[in-house]
Amino acid sequence: MPVQWTAAMATGVDELDRQHQVLIGKFNEFVEAMQSGSGGEKVQEILAFTQTYAAKHFSLEESHMTRLNCPVAAENKKAHAYFLQRFGELKTKAAAGGPSAMASIETMRELSTWFTTHIKSIDTQLAK
Repeated sequence: MPVQWTAAMATGVDELDRQHQVLIGKFNEFVEAMQSGSGGEKVQEILAFTQTYAAKHFSLEESHMTRLNCPVAAENKKAHAYFLQRFGELKTKAAAGGPSAMASIETMRELSTWFTTHIKSIDTQLAK
């Protein structure tokens, strides 16, 4: 179940939209790996990339929301903190137990939910 970038995800800030597309692309690589049976091996890679890239992206996005007085800036910042904490937990869990189908499925579910919910409901508030 890959995630498709759509205009409904646009924030109105080209740099942020490109970064969202990079994150979605990495997620889709992970989905492809799962479908080919090598998802367990990709868990650490996707978690490490997502955690690092997302932290940089979140910082930039939060600064745009603050600068533009976006009404959901505080909510967005809290959601970002949760995301980073949650993916830190998933990364630790996957490292402790090694690559597993369960860790892959949990990672895929969490990322899919984030992309289909957070970007469309929170990040797009920048466009307004």
